[in-house]
Amino acid sequence: MKMATFFLNKAIILVDRQIERTEQLILSKQSVQKCPFYAKAKSEKTPKWTGGIADCVELVYALHTVGCIDNGTVSLKDLFQTMGTFLGIDLKDFSRTFTDIKNRTKGDRTLFLNKLKHALTTKMEKADEKPSIR
Repeated sequence: MKMATFFLNKAIILVDRQIERTEQLILSKQSVQKCPFYAKAKSEKTPKWTGGIADCVELVYALHTVGCIDNGTVSLKDLFQTMGTFLGIDLKDFSRTFTDIKNRTKGDRTLFLNKLKHALTTKMEKADEKPSIR
């Protein structure tokens, strides 16, 4: 009889802890939902890729090649799925698009990456020209 009471008490303690954890989780979610930043982020629409599919594929392949996401351990498929979902673009045919990018014969093959580099460099040069306000 003592053994049954012992296990029953252990079970009650376990259930009490689970109830406490659930209550804490519910309270933390409620406090996050009351936060003005949470409400603002939830009400705004999610970002959507408005460039070309080849541009997005070029960018994601570059990110993967450099290994700057999950220290380079993320698979191409997972990365494309995540980026496609995040940016609201269908990237299921990414390997075929990459083949098309590799087969570019006229000029440079990394058109979008070059465009990004040029735009950022130009922005920095313009910022250097402006007098700083203190």
